[in-house]
Amino acid sequence: MWTFVSGTILSIVLVSQVVDARACQSPEPGSSNPTSNPVPNPVPSTAVLTTRDGVRFRVETVMSDLEIPWSLTFAPDGRLFITERPGRVRIVNLSALSSELALTLDGVYAQGEGGLLGLALDPNFAQNNFVYLYYSAVAGGGAVNRIERYREVAGRLAERVLLLDGIPASTIHDGGRLKLGPDGFLYATA
Repeated sequence: MWTFVSGTILSIVLVSQVVDARACQSPEPGSSNPTSNPVPNPVPSTAVLTTRDGVRFRVETVMSDLEIPWSLTFAPDGRLFITERPGRVRIVNLSALSSELALTLDGVYAQGEGGLLGLALDPNFAQNNFVYLYYSAVAGGGAVNRIERYREVAGRLAERVLLLDGIPASTIHDGGRLKLGPDGFLYATA
């Protein structure tokens, strides 16, 4: 139970610490640095907060310098997979305090609320290493949303398979959440 709660709190804290008002704005041209390598922050906070209903928690920044992180999920081995809206997937090893760039997508339409959005790991990830991504791609004079599957091999995403293309896209409200249901189907919001 504590692992689930701490993972959830860590997820919420990570997102709350790095997402700010610029999340729905496009970055200034030339402002992104895809070669930067954010590293987890090893300095824990000692302040313990309590919610109105008595839940106690501690805020701890575990990573900074991400560019508009949009989705994150933990692998069974504890690594954290994070999407950055401009088209990057990072794999973070919190115990080793390291962050690796696993994939950089080309042709991402990172305007407004579009870009690399959703991320899901297969329920059998420990056996098949399947990672699902939902992103907005440049197409013609506009954009479309796509769902692709990759296999994580040695910290990199490879073996791209296009699962669904042509999902309508816009600069707002692209959805992009991915979830594998108990029925084994992959669900996506659009």
